[in-house]
Amino acid sequence: MFDIVATICHHIQWLCNQRKVGAYMTEDSYQLNVLRQVTGEWSSTCLLASWDRISYRACVSPQLYQAYNILRQRYVAEDTDNSLYVPQHLADDWRALSSEVQAELGAPTPRNVPSGRVDTIEQLGGYLNQLMDGGFRTCVYLDTGGLHAVGLIRLNESYFAARSTWTPFEDDDCVSLEEIYAYLDCAARQRKRPHNSRKTYKAINIVALPPEAI
Repeated sequence: MFDIVATICHHIQWLCNQRKVGAYMTEDSYQLNVLRQVTGEWSSTCLLASWDRISYRACVSPQLYQAYNILRQRYVAEDTDNSLYVPQHLADDWRALSSEVQAELGAPTPRNVPSGRVDTIEQLGGYLNQLMDGGFRTCVYLDTGGLHAVGLIRLNESYFAARSTWTPFEDDDCVSLEEIYAYLDCAARQRKRPHNSRKTYKAINIVALPPEAI
């Protein structure tokens, strides 16, 4: 019982400290969801957590975090050969859940969610700053031994704060463009098709949500 109380007190103090340095309002919501154990370093909810933590007002509900965890577990159970092949019923469920998450965060249709792929550090800097100039909430996919989404908050054209369930950076509050590029997922991947053939493709490594309504 003492451990639970101590943990809650620690998080309350953490939230108070974050407010002092001007943290995003939805950081409070994210930390409460960590306490609810629906997200955190142990989970696979990195994309949801990234968008959650770089939004000013809109936040991801614990119910959607739970739904994502369940869907991820279903996918892992079916992908027994690490083929990256996604059965149609899981793909349909993922699209439906993604639409719910995006709507909750202020993106009512998929047309409001730009995504793309960059392969050079010049392309990375250009695309990130283009999106952020427009107020887009931007995430990158990193290769950390597996795909890992990280949300970015621009400090200037070359430095960013990084937010996710965890990051590979030494200082999440000041990450250089070079550090981001060093981890950026640029690998070509093979995905198994329904009839046992394989397709090599270059996946997106940047995805963004539109600016929040004022």
